[in-house]
Amino acid sequence: MLNISKIIAAGAVAVSLLAGVSEAATVNFSALPTVAIPNAIATSTTGTVYQNVVGSVGGVRRSPWLDSPVDVGLLQNDPSALYTSISKRSSATYYFGVRSTLSFVWGSPDTYNTVEFLLGGNVVDSFTVVGLTLAQLFPARFGTTGATATFSNIGRLGIFDSVRLSSSRSNAFEFASLAAVPVPAAGLLLLTALGGVAALRRRKAA
Repeated sequence: MLNISKIIAAGAVAVSLLAGVSEAATVNFSALPTVAIPNAIATSTTGTVYQNVVGSVGGVRRSPWLDSPVDVGLLQNDPSALYTSISKRSSATYYFGVRSTLSFVWGSPDTYNTVEFLLGGNVVDSFTVVGLTLAQLFPARFGTTGATATFSNIGRLGIFDSVRLSSSRSNAFEFASLAAVPVPAAGLLLLTALGGVAALRRRKAA
């Protein structure tokens, strides 16, 4: 019996080898959501990562919900206001399976925060806020505590299966409500077909 998920994964790996790193994904920043959704536990981490914590610790981590100018009913010490904080020179990687869109609450976006998208273990796209203005980061003018970042048009294929979030020289990368949207069925069929073509080419070459 054919395992469709394995075929799709194989297709993703085969195609990712041809994709390479493209221009940065499209990202839109919008207001904070009305509820906080716990982040998944990272598939892997490096350095120091505080997962699904509440409150702020001076010089270590700062809640994206701290003093939120949006009336969302989330105070920084509210037990529902969970977030994850990645310390300097640290990272967290999340495996989702094949996805097309990513969103999360980005607490105080900093130039030393990096978002990388991977497909089959290869980086296919990356994003930082270097060069963006506060007006671009916070178009709704609701303050600089946090914003909801939504990524699309990721890489040449518009898909990814993992995300790596990292902070380089300074504390920290704080985020909440991390979510990834699955690829539509038509996209999965195309990916499977492309993977099959790549496999046939390798077989023929052998």
